[in-house]
Amino acid sequence: MRLVYSARSHVGFVREKNEDNLFVNGIYAGSVSRNYPFIIDGYSEKPAVFAVCDGMGGEDSGEKASLIAADILKESSVDIIRAAQKNTQKSVQKYINKVNENIQELCSGTDRRIGTTLALAVITDKGVRCFNLGDSRIYRLKKSGLQRVTNDHTFSADKVRCGIITESEAAFDSDRHKLTKCIGIGSDHIAEGYSLFRKKSRVLICSDGLTDMVPEDQIEKILQDYKNTSAAADALLETALKNGGRDNVSVILVDVSFINAVLYRILNKFGGNKSI
Repeated sequence: MRLVYSARSHVGFVREKNEDNLFVNGIYAGSVSRNYPFIIDGYSEKPAVFAVCDGMGGEDSGEKASLIAADILKESSVDIIRAAQKNTQKSVQKYINKVNENIQELCSGTDRRIGTTLALAVITDKGVRCFNLGDSRIYRLKKSGLQRVTNDHTFSADKVRCGIITESEAAFDSDRHKLTKCIGIGSDHIAEGYSLFRKKSRVLICSDGLTDMVPEDQIEKILQDYKNTSAAADALLETALKNGGRDNVSVILVDVSFINAVLYRILNKFGGNKSI
């Protein structure tokens, strides 16, 4: 297995603070550094966890919620990877329950309501398992094109699934940012899990600061045109900012190849650290 990844996060042009956080193979933004541009490029032959968390709650509360999610994921990622051989859903839900408890404890005795979305990918030799709550998304670029792996948990998405409005109408619907699931707020904190896939893929994890600013057909074209993960991540961020940057923008891009470690070292020796 070979992973080549790049991550970017930017506060955008409207928000004063970055309420997003990213978990990139063990690295995330701390309370001091999170409002500065977040740039990571790397590769790994080992199992890894990647996640985007989009906090909500006003003032500095949203960034506290997403930081709690990233901080606890640092503690939980080893157990999640280990459990991937048996029951990934159970281990991810255990992590989410702990985040929810910590957010609830932070709000105890106050009238604050804070929470965070979660889009999480667990990548092991067995394949890629994705989970989410809220409207942060995971996409998969295949030879046939771009596939949205996750479902949005919003009132607008529910309307689409019920046939009340179309997908294109949902982009302008007044309920498009009203969440039906997140961590910390409400009663439904159960992650939705998706089918394992184990084929060469480009995986994109992002906050709605990207998907609100960049249409899916443009995302697909960028992912197809830029073969290097770093260049593709830069292009996604730059396009979101060029199109308005009305929210915090966070993207993680992971190229996944399921090849054995010996073959990887041979390819790396002669071809360098190139994106698939």
